Amino acid sequence: MVSYDVTGLFTNTPVPDALRVIRRRLEEDVTLPDRTTLSVDDVMELLTFCATSTYMMGLGKIYQQREGFAMGSPVSLLASNIFMEWFEVRALDTAPHVPSFWARYVDDTFVVIREEYIDEFTTHINNISPTIKFTMEREENHQLPMLDTLIHRKDTGSTKITIYRKPTHTDQYLLMDSHHPLQHKLGVIRTLVHRAESLVTEEEDKVLELEKIQKALGVCGYKRSHFAVANTHNPPNRQPSTTAVSKGSITLPYVRGASEGLRRILCKRGIQVHFKPRNTLRQFLVSPKDKINKTEKCHTVYNIQCQNCNAAYIGETKRPLGIRVSEHRREPSPVAEHAKKTGHSIPTTDAKILDTDPSWVGRGVREAAHIRQSRSSLNRDGGRYYLPAVYTSLLRRPAPSDGAESQ
Repeated sequence: MVSYDVTGLFTNTPVPDALRVIRRRLEEDVTLPDRTTLSVDDVMELLTFCATSTYMMGLGKIYQQREGFAMGSPVSLLASNIFMEWFEVRALDTAPHVPSFWARYVDDTFVVIREEYIDEFTTHINNISPTIKFTMEREENHQLPMLDTLIHRKDTGSTKITIYRKPTHTDQYLLMDSHHPLQHKLGVIRTLVHRAESLVTEEEDKVLELEKIQKALGVCGYKRSHFAVANTHNPPNRQPSTTAVSKGSITLPYVRGASEGLRRILCKRGIQVHFKPRNTLRQFLVSPKDKINKTEKCHTVYNIQCQNCNAAYIGETKRPLGIRVSEHRREPSPVAEHAKKTGHSIPTTDAKILDTDPSWVGRGVREAAHIRQSRSSLNRDGGRYYLPAVYTSLLRRPAPSDGAESQ
């Protein structure tokens, strides 16, 4: 047993070759006109544009990716996988000694081949493409790790599968006392149990795996009662059933003690609620990307403050902030009118970013919330988005008394 792994599949997939393979597949697909009105040329033009228009910034300079597909692009997995389908057909058709078994998942391949042919076959598949190269791992002690599984070869020639954990695995999972929705924690149990029941082939190994899961999660604060709830088909934390017509779903930040009650109210009105954590490590870690100058930031909610009084203007823009605030220097902007009427100085270059949101709707809501919360505003209205009056008591803070600190 041997496993092969492609080194950097997405970034090493040859784009011209992949596009040629995709075009050939499209031209051979007689059902394509039933699924789209686009011609093959139209699809290829769009795909080529997506595959060759990847840009990145580093040290203040903008670079274009010239080779391979972009990491994280929605088309990268599809295009690379189609190319690998062509690659493996070519590899097996031209191999001097074909493996008795070949199974691939994206860039990981499990192969059964005679031991004396391993080096020859490895050299063969590494010579098919100048950019697609494989690392190889042989079985040791009749065992070979493959993805999350450990494949065992018995003396009888048959195989069995158990769960594989890397030597650096720490058994650290989402802690039961962490600030996350209960269904996320029960989902950890369901995922690990489902993996054991689905992948492990022999019953005695399943029992050992389930015992290991209970022990590891016990260290993380999980109790046997949590396993019982997770294994039921209708856990108590599941959203209550309702006869109301479904009006869609909404994703809200999770706040323990408040989110559960809000979910019950919305579910009664046919709105399904999903939660996401408010604070994550990613939000607190330093971004590896270059810092963008404030005037070049887009999708912002901003505040322009008068230097001589409490007057301020709050707005939003999807364009670079510097371009938008420069427009407030001339009338009919309320900022320019205030400066002309009072003679006050309002430096638009010192605009403060209050929020960022790439969503047009979300940015409008944030703008309206900040306008409602502001006490001295130059805004002529409540913003692009209409915010119901019920939010006023939530957004307005009481004015601090003399000598008192603001809450």
